[in-house]
Amino acid sequence: MKSEYIPKVIPLMDTHECVNLEIHMVAESPVSRTELSLLKHERLGVIASVQLNYYTNGYKNFVRIERVVVNSAFRGMGYGKLLLAASIEHIGVNPIQFDSQVIAKRMASDLDPPSAEELSLAASNRGVDRIHLECSARLEDFYAQCGMTRTDSIQMKIDMNDLDFSSLN
Repeated sequence: MKSEYIPKVIPLMDTHECVNLEIHMVAESPVSRTELSLLKHERLGVIASVQLNYYTNGYKNFVRIERVVVNSAFRGMGYGKLLLAASIEHIGVNPIQFDSQVIAKRMASDLDPPSAEELSLAASNRGVDRIHLECSARLEDFYAQCGMTRTDSIQMKIDMNDLDFSSLN
């Protein structure tokens, strides 16, 4: 997907009025990309948004979903599910191409060099392998309704700044 095609407007139909999904590219490099996906009502403006962070580790390609926000006046009306469904569809039908070899050829690997090169070349051309997000426990059911599944992964962290707010709410 070339950056000159962004922003993209995808018409979606609400039960009463037209709602569009707008995709805006915010940043791009050979191995990462950030997009904002906005659900806009034709009369009321932005009613929901999500940040899509694309990246590669050289062998697999990922999108991390962050900052899913639905305007409080529109919560419980299905707009969050609509936003995520349309954003996930956008990710699937617009395969991003990374230069995975930028990372893979600089990283240590247990693979033979030909195997490592084949994996990174394949990753450069196949689009996104996994979409993931981090959420608070109270939102787990919502994301499950959107097709996400809980993993057994253990999240480890080091807080570099002690912030008095959470971006997961």
